[in-house]
Amino acid sequence: MALATKATWQLVLIFLFLLICLCSADTNDQVGANINYGTFQNPSARIRPRFRYWLPDASADTTTVQEDIKSAGVIGAGGVEFLPFYNYGGEIGPAPPGADWVRYGFGTPAFRQVFRAALEAHRENGLVMDFALGPNQGQGVPAEYDDEGLQWDLAPFSIALPANGSFEGIVPGWGTGQLVAFGLC
Repeated sequence: MALATKATWQLVLIFLFLLICLCSADTNDQVGANINYGTFQNPSARIRPRFRYWLPDASADTTTVQEDIKSAGVIGAGGVEFLPFYNYGGEIGPAPPGADWVRYGFGTPAFRQVFRAALEAHRENGLVMDFALGPNQGQGVPAEYDDEGLQWDLAPFSIALPANGSFEGIVPGWGTGQLVAFGLC
């Protein structure tokens, strides 16, 4: 009898622990967070909306990038989400004329210079910067740091078929690179 009572109390304690954990969980990290919210008339940069800033590649003029970020703050933004949105080709069209991904690609010295300029513009203007983790938006996290597939540059292709239609021919984009995925929707 004592063994059953002990097991019952253990289950009750586990249940209470889980209940407390669930009740204290919060999906909004800004509610109750230890940050400066500012006031209603002057909210802090941490809680003001941020704009998405698409960087076509690192050949963008750093002064222009900094002025754009400053302008976003002047009109009320809390900062920008800095998003390298490189057009590597594929269905959305060929790479822009004169594109030099070796010189201006994601992670190159030129990219790091533009990235540093964006960080400095945020600091100088009291703003907060978000950053998508890779070329052409975030690459999916969490992931293992040494995964070869983590930073692939994907070029999408597709073809539309009518209902009950069929396709006979070469798959769009075939031969333009390594086939990574194929889907039927």
